[in-house]
Amino acid sequence: MFKAATNTRSLISIPAGSNIFAFGSPSQTRNPLISRINWHVEEGQAWAVVSGTGGGGKGVIFKASVRAMLAPATPYVQGQWANAGGLYPFLSATSGDPYSRISYVSFRQRTGGESGAFFDYTARYGAMREEEDKITLRETLSASAGTDKHPLFDLLTEKIGLKSLLDLPMITLSNGQTRRARVVKAILDQPEILLLDEPLTGLDPPSRKALTETLHHLHIQCAPRIIIGLRKGEEIPSWITHLLEIDGRSVRTRAASDAVSHPSAAPNITTKPVSKADALTGKSASLLVDMKGVNITYGDCKVLKDINWQIRQGERWHLQGPNGSGKTTLLALLTGDHPQSYTQSHLLLPTVSPSNTPSQSGIPTIGPRKRTPTAHLRQLIGVLIGVVSPEMFDAFPRRHPGMSVWEALTTGFDGGFVPRTRGASTEARKLGGVGWVDVADDELGLGLDPPEEEKKTRMASITKWRVQRCWD
Repeated sequence: MFKAATNTRSLISIPAGSNIFAFGSPSQTRNPLISRINWHVEEGQAWAVVSGTGGGGKGVIFKASVRAMLAPATPYVQGQWANAGGLYPFLSATSGDPYSRISYVSFRQRTGGESGAFFDYTARYGAMREEEDKITLRETLSASAGTDKHPLFDLLTEKIGLKSLLDLPMITLSNGQTRRARVVKAILDQPEILLLDEPLTGLDPPSRKALTETLHHLHIQCAPRIIIGLRKGEEIPSWITHLLEIDGRSVRTRAASDAVSHPSAAPNITTKPVSKADALTGKSASLLVDMKGVNITYGDCKVLKDINWQIRQGERWHLQGPNGSGKTTLLALLTGDHPQSYTQSHLLLPTVSPSNTPSQSGIPTIGPRKRTPTAHLRQLIGVLIGVVSPEMFDAFPRRHPGMSVWEALTTGFDGGFVPRTRGASTEARKLGGVGWVDVADDELGLGLDPPEEEKKTRMASITKWRVQRCWD
């Protein structure tokens, strides 16, 4: 069914000593993002671009492959390079713009970090309100395939495990399902070269295996030729033959066979006495979350059905399941991000009472979610429930005006999307340190209209606790 290509020709050519600059930046006045790169991709090779420490660099390489950001070492080299076909020699020999036959798919949340403002990543849970929210996966993919009877359409949706999801609204798909759907859509557009940045990240093992095998078969057929981006330390698919590795502003190329994967050394496990918190388990431990008969539905689609779950002080849970099983949705109930959390008859979440604040006893009280205003719960997220997720990372703005590292850190104190330190004087920030961020009245635990002196004392106590919490 799949026939390997036998002819040899240059697909991508970046001459030795070339620099890559940010798109639109004058090369004479800016430092390059990547220095002195030398990269040539030949027909029949299978490449992966591997990011450096911190995950950076892949996007620079991929964007340089779809935009004119390259600066060869000298004008002479640039002239020779252009005469030989430029970045895509095999495409330049044919009619039309070669860049129109290159497709780049990045899985970063474009509506979030790519803008200059914080993106409310929880908005996806308020779906199915408008007609565009009801567009199904079949309709989305058919727009690329021309018709859902297209042979490639049937082949891809079957092999990648999307066939049973075709009639579901796109907005209801999980992160892993959406990732696979975007890969299929890009393939159906039938580019000559497909650049996929981290297509395997976040997929469960069966989905990862199915997608990897499908990409391999398509690459062998040159329909399309595929280059993937991987994080440093991520497993390299067996069919990859060459690596472009990024280290800061430098890169190196080598055969994938030279990248020997060393098994992780067995962890050095030491024993220690069980703490009081660890020992406090079972029915005697305080309840932190209590849900009974929880259901989440989108129209006729039931995502969660009759979920019963209790979390007690001292317990540590690992939520497992394949892509689409409802893990993210269930966590969105715990944080109150999902609008249907407000309609559940028995969903008790942490809250703050005047007699019991987290900084005083370490154990909060719980109350019905439906009686807790969302705005109030959002304030408590930073105090009582810590949240870390890829969606949150992508939501932080990276473009002007953006946020400083300091401002990003201070949003963790109250769960707000807008840093409270914005507009504060330099002196105020220096004096207050991490404790400068406003302390909400709910955190004081003093009831209504407390004496001013008592309020100041309590606020100072919470500020001190916050500083210690950061150092811990």
